[in-house]
Amino acid sequence: MARPAIAIALPGDEQPHVVDVLKEADFEPVVVGCPGDLEALLASRHDVAVAILDGESDFDESLEYYELLHEPGRDIPALMIVSPRTLDRLSGAAGRASAYTRRPSSNAPSRRATAWPIRPSPTIPTVRSPSS
Repeated sequence: MARPAIAIALPGDEQPHVVDVLKEADFEPVVVGCPGDLEALLASRHDVAVAILDGESDFDESLEYYELLHEPGRDIPALMIVSPRTLDRLSGAAGRASAYTRRPSSNAPSRRATAWPIRPSPTIPTVRSPSS
């Protein structure tokens, strides 16, 4: 059985490692460079199980991605990487997004993303990195 696709909207220096780890786990990582790319991906494929979003560099853009993931008829969970300050503001309001601060470990985003499609869960918890 084919594993689901995972949309990745991360800075260029973080993408290769996340992509490699997801491929090793037999997922299909799909890098998107802007909300329009995600919109096109979601229109063409129905197997996107989760998205990994950078909410630290451009929070407004990450909200655009998040809105696309939750348009009527869609409820795709998101892992949003944010600053510690933003994490405090999001506590309790993350819904189907899991938010954490950069860098608990080099492959933590990939490990969490690989677990979501195989673990049924109505909500995904907000977590804080050990360093915060």
